[in-house]
Amino acid sequence: MDFPKISTLDRKSKIEIIVTSILFIVFVFAFISGMARVKKHFGAGAKVSGKVDVLKELGELLNSNSIFRNNDIIGRYGGEEFIVILPETNSEYAKSPAERLRKELKEKKFYSNGEIFHVTISIGISEFKTSDKSCEDLIDRADKALYYAKSHGKNMTIIYEDIFKE
Repeated sequence: MDFPKISTLDRKSKIEIIVTSILFIVFVFAFISGMARVKKHFGAGAKVSGKVDVLKELGELLNSNSIFRNNDIIGRYGGEEFIVILPETNSEYAKSPAERLRKELKEKKFYSNGEIFHVTISIGISEFKTSDKSCEDLIDRADKALYYAKSHGKNMTIIYEDIFKE
């Protein structure tokens, strides 16, 4: 099944439709670490190579063919949070593109007012379970994995099922 890439998700309704129509699906929940510090120190329009801001650069990375597949669905979930829906895969296979994204963003040099800075991304992953009653169950697990990554050092990719044994 081929899904179009989207830039904005209507929080739950579009996700619900996708989750209920696919048996194998994984959510990758990502949060840009340090954006509050970047905005405070450099301003909301901090530039990369003097031309684009951090969020735009992340969007370009997310949509590049070198990270995710054409049928993966990418959207901004809110603030500095992004979500990637990977149909027909599992958490272990989803970790590879998530790690590519994390490593590429970590290596990027951002410039503002003559200063260089870096940002990192924390990522939480979870996969659909037949016991899920709604997409909220899947989102909640991915969010818990993301919170775990953020609270245990940031700049890491965590699979919910590896940390929280049920």
